[in-house]
Amino acid sequence: MVWAFALVVACFLIETAVSQMVASTIEGAATRIVTDYAPSAVALASARAELHRLQDVTSDYVDGGARRDDRAPVDASMAAADRAVESYLKLPFIPGERVLWGRVADDIRDVRESMARTLAAAEQGYTETARRLVRTDLRATVDRSSADILSDIELNAGAADTDGRLIEDRRRSSLHAAIALAIASVVLTVLAALLVYRLTAHQEELQRRHAGLLEEANAELEVFASRLSHDILSPLAATRLSIDAALRAETDGAIRKKLERGVSGLERVTRIAQALFDFARAGARADPGEHGDVRAVVAEVVDEYRPLADKSGARLEASAPAPGPVACNEGLLIAALSNLVRNAITHLDGGPDKRVDILAVDAGDRIHIEVRDTGPGLAPGTETRVFQPFVRGAGSEQPGLGLGLATVKRIVETHGGAVGVESHAGAGCRFWMDLPKV
Repeated sequence: MVWAFALVVACFLIETAVSQMVASTIEGAATRIVTDYAPSAVALASARAELHRLQDVTSDYVDGGARRDDRAPVDASMAAADRAVESYLKLPFIPGERVLWGRVADDIRDVRESMARTLAAAEQGYTETARRLVRTDLRATVDRSSADILSDIELNAGAADTDGRLIEDRRRSSLHAAIALAIASVVLTVLAALLVYRLTAHQEELQRRHAGLLEEANAELEVFASRLSHDILSPLAATRLSIDAALRAETDGAIRKKLERGVSGLERVTRIAQALFDFARAGARADPGEHGDVRAVVAEVVDEYRPLADKSGARLEASAPAPGPVACNEGLLIAALSNLVRNAITHLDGGPDKRVDILAVDAGDRIHIEVRDTGPGLAPGTETRVFQPFVRGAGSEQPGLGLGLATVKRIVETHGGAVGVESHAGAGCRFWMDLPKV
C-alpha cells in the first residue's frame, strides 16, 4: 500500500512538473508573439503604409501648385511615419532583424532626401521638375523602402509562426504525457483504494479524498493546456497585408470572394492576438499625469454597446453623476469598462427583464464605477477566480481567451485602484472598480 501511494504521488508530481515546464515554454513563446513579433509587424506595416501615402500627398501637393497652406498633409504623413518607426525601435530586435533595419533606415533617409528635393523644386516654381522627381526619384525610393520593410515584416511573421508551431508541439506532447500519467495514476489509485478499503473507515475516506484531488488536478491541467494551445496562433500580419493588396488589385468576383473568406479567418486570429497584447500591455506602469473623464468614458461605452444590447433584446442604461477625472489613461479606462459591459451583455440569459446598468458615484478620494446585470450570476465559489487569466465561466459558449476580466484587473490595479464582484445565483452580478481621483 505504501508503494502504491508513493507511485501515485510520483505520477502526480511528474505530471505537475511536466505541465509546468510545458506551460512555461508556451508562456514564453506567447509572450514573444504578443510583445515583440506582432507589435513589430504592426508598426512596420503602419510605417510602410505612411510612406506610400507620403508619395501620394506629395504628388497632390506638387500638382496643386505647391501652395504653402496645402503642405499640412505632407508634414502630417511624414510625422505619422516617424511615429510608427519610433514605436518599432522601442521593441527588441530578433536575430537578423538589425541588418534588415539598417537597410530600411537607409531607405527612409533616401525618401526624406528625395522628398526634400521634390518640395524644394515645387516651391521654387519648377513644377515640371518636381513632377518628374515624384514619378521617378521619390517613387523609386518609396518602392525600395516598402520592399525592405516587407522583408522585415516577413521575418517577424516567420518568427511568430515558429513560436506558434512550438506552442502546438508542446501542447501535443504535454497531452500525451498527461494521458499516460493519468492512466497510471488511475490504475494505481484503484489499487490503493482496494487496499485501503480493507483498513479502517477513516483511511478509506482519506483515500477517496486523495483520488478526488488527483482527478481535479488532472482536469485543471488539461483544460489549462487546451486553452493555451487551441487559442494562441501566430499573428499573420504579413499575410493580411498581401491579401489586402491582392483584393485591391483583383477584379474577378470569385477570387475576391475567396480572398475575403481568408480575411475573415485572419481577423479572428488578429482579435486573439490583440486580446493577448492588451493583456500584456495592461500590466505596464502607469505614466504620471494620466487622467480620464469618467462621464465622457461612460457615454462613449454606452454609445458603442447600445446596438449590441438592442440586438440581444437587453436595455443598457447609465447613471454617471460623478464627473472625472480619475488617475487613469482614458483609453485604458474605456477598455476596462468596455470589457465589463460587453461581458455583462453577452452573458445575459433568456429572461424577460434583460438589463445592464452602469453607475458611477463619488466615493471620497475615489470614483466608484459599477456594472450591474440581470443575468444568471456566477457559479458559487468562482468570484475570486474570474479575474485570473484564462478563466472562463462553466459552459460558456462565447468566443474568447478568458482574458477580459484579467485585463480589467491589471488596468485598474496598475493605476492604484481596486476591482471586485458580487454575485447571487439567478440574481445577476455586480462588477465594480474604484479608481483614485486626479
